[in-house]
Amino acid sequence: MKKNCLNNNFFAAITFAATILSVVFLQTTSLADVKLPDIFASGMVLQRDLPVTVWGWADPQEKITVSINNQSQSVETNADGHWQVKLNPLKSGEPTKLIVKGKNEITLDNILIGEVWLCSGQSNMEWSMNKNSDSKADIPSVNNPNIRLFQVKHETADKPQDHLTPNIKWQPANPSSVTNFSSIGYYFGAKLSSELGGVPVGLIDSSWGGTRIEPWTTVDGFKSVPSLAKLADTKLPPNPKNQLPTSLYNKMIHPLVPFSIRGAIWYQGEANLKDSSEYAQKMIALINGWRKVFNNDQLGFYYVQLAPFKYNDAPTFLPQIWEAQADVEKQLTKTGMVVINDIGNIGNIHPNNKKIVASRLADQALNKTYGKIDVVCESPQLDSIKIDGTSIIVSFKNVKELKTHDGKTPSWFEIAGDDNEYNNAEAVIVDKTKVKLTSEKVAAPKNVRFAWNQIAEPNLQNEAGLQLGAFRTKKD
Repeated sequence: MKKNCLNNNFFAAITFAATILSVVFLQTTSLADVKLPDIFASGMVLQRDLPVTVWGWADPQEKITVSINNQSQSVETNADGHWQVKLNPLKSGEPTKLIVKGKNEITLDNILIGEVWLCSGQSNMEWSMNKNSDSKADIPSVNNPNIRLFQVKHETADKPQDHLTPNIKWQPANPSSVTNFSSIGYYFGAKLSSELGGVPVGLIDSSWGGTRIEPWTTVDGFKSVPSLAKLADTKLPPNPKNQLPTSLYNKMIHPLVPFSIRGAIWYQGEANLKDSSEYAQKMIALINGWRKVFNNDQLGFYYVQLAPFKYNDAPTFLPQIWEAQADVEKQLTKTGMVVINDIGNIGNIHPNNKKIVASRLADQALNKTYGKIDVVCESPQLDSIKIDGTSIIVSFKNVKELKTHDGKTPSWFEIAGDDNEYNNAEAVIVDKTKVKLTSEKVAAPKNVRFAWNQIAEPNLQNEAGLQLGAFRTKKD
């Protein structure tokens, strides 16, 4: 009996030792394997006409070779096992392969070269194709293998991370993949592809409903705007974690960096309703930060001015956000705002007509990023005012001929005198690009404001059907 016990112990020890050796061997083998970040996969789209960065991990001082389309570049990993190569710009063509070789070899196939865009923001960007009747009806007919979809799972992190979790990993646009994908993102990509001659478009949906702008912003982005530098300290605000500055950037954007992209579309701001003019500075911080990490100071950034909605807060909070949003495109190049005060729903914070929003965003990109200057993308904007006795003449730019979409006189204009008491104004279009304003209650008008209420759904637009957005000539 004792002998059997000894034998059992001996064999148990041998088994344990073998298990340990096996684990060590597997760990060593795992460390030797070349690894790529989650954004790299078969079926992906790589950005054309820009340097393409490929990166990953392997053993320290391991030689890595990256090959695509008769181009091959090698690099040695650093002491931490990280490596990165920058490929020369690629051209669109037939599906191709990307081969990464170290001690092991990774082959990614069915790769397209085209245009890559990041789609981000809160719920109106996240709003999926299956959530609105009009977009839901389009789902069965979606069949575009030239459009590839990548969607990032909701996660947060205190520090920048190397990896994210994909919900959708580079799937061609079809009824299955598009159902839970951003409707604005999909329609934006579909129009871009069509207008650019069928070029492949890769769409990365990284959005989260109800989130503020601060979690999406980088530390360096905050530091680029002196008044916001304090927000670079993520310990300042309380929970929830998805509202902490940088927390969503760290987990849902940073793992994409420095993947080559052409630009980003952005629909956010409802959660920052009370930020007033500071929201413009926060948007500038976001854009500065993203342009830096993606190594592209020409990164296109096109965004949506919030739709009218009946919030429970003061009715002028929303107009102040509109004003802040409008200010951003005046300060940064390769940016543009689309006005949607004609297609909102004051009783629904998630209005329908996402296809129209996406179309207007695509027009911004087509004009400002792709140089299609014949594409009209700009809404009318205030140019100047002229006081003419008891009336004010307001002149506009980005317009050849003003009109109203309902055939009525222009609505939502107000004028005030020195007392700063605003009254509704009678508005008449004159000389095609101007509006004459008068009010029996204002004998000596000095200032104008337009659509200065959260439920304003005005009717004035230019010849291209693009709406005039809210403005005021004097801040309170």
